[in-house]
Amino acid sequence: MRQSFHTIRYRFFGLCFLGIVVALSGCSAFTGEPGNAFQMANTNNTTASCGEAGTFLAKWGSLGSGDGQFHDPADVGVDDKGDLYVVDRENSRIQKFNASGVYVAQWGSNGNGVGQFSYPSGVSEDRNYPFVAVADTANNRIQLYDHDNKFVYSFGSFGNGDGQLSGPQAGVFIFPSVALLVSDGGNHRLQWFDMAGGNGIFLKEVGSEGSGDGQFSFPSDIVVDSTWNFYVADTGNHRIQKFAAKTEDLSVRADFLTKWGSNGSGDGQFSFPSGLAVDSKDNIYVADTGNHRIQKFDVSGNFLTKWGSEGSGDGQFSSPSGVAVDSQGNVYVADTGNHRIQKFCGGVIEVDPAP
Repeated sequence: MRQSFHTIRYRFFGLCFLGIVVALSGCSAFTGEPGNAFQMANTNNTTASCGEAGTFLAKWGSLGSGDGQFHDPADVGVDDKGDLYVVDRENSRIQKFNASGVYVAQWGSNGNGVGQFSYPSGVSEDRNYPFVAVADTANNRIQLYDHDNKFVYSFGSFGNGDGQLSGPQAGVFIFPSVALLVSDGGNHRLQWFDMAGGNGIFLKEVGSEGSGDGQFSFPSDIVVDSTWNFYVADTGNHRIQKFAAKTEDLSVRADFLTKWGSNGSGDGQFSFPSGLAVDSKDNIYVADTGNHRIQKFDVSGNFLTKWGSEGSGDGQFSSPSGVAVDSQGNVYVADTGNHRIQKFCGGVIEVDPAP
């Protein structure tokens, strides 16, 4: 039974926890170089501001299957050219837009064949790597595409063994090791895969089911900051966990650093957090799905600000599940239950100086 968005919808297909039937929702896992390839960090010190963080700027989309329409958009990401990629979950496709929300292209259809999806939830791209990775969640696999949206190969199958997946949520390229870190939601773990040879060979798993440090309950999104630390939306535990990615001597591991959050609606609390993003200052943005809002934190997890409430007006949300930040500090939110994308100001950020 699928829940409507009048209840909370999450990223997992055919799973139950806390007495709730859990449905798919998307994730924003767009990373490459530290700070994300889809959410690129800048290194210059020129600052700019579009206003206060959370200031509404634009919106687009409506319920449907036409170009530029959505049915439960699960994720949004921004590349270094400013183009946006939206995981249009129920329509089993990826849609591409420019920064103004103008439709550019799409790929995918419903099914389990080559180039088809079943409830996709996330996509990762790295300008240093030739592929785009899509978390094909209900097909329990990762699919790889080139930058012309042509299918290359896939890996993964349903199960809990090494390299098997149960409702994969997100994948991030950890450069320069060229390893793909996948959030294996239904197995309550992360898995490292070797992408250097282009074949997705299993390397190592991280975590197990539980609420201790480094344990997970239905982990969803992952993002990477400018110092190779990565953050995991530990959805069922209502918290964010931070790890250091270690890749010395051709090995990979994840060292637990810190955590923050608990179940609730106060500042710094969460109700099933899902999407994550990081900006050029390593501030972390969280799609606080069950509380219908976005929260912003510094690199240590200190609360900075929040915006949003439940509804369909400008700046309101219905179970937002994906968030991304572009190089100018604009914040894009997959407003899942309202079948649209909203664009906001992220506040003062560092930007590249004008040529």
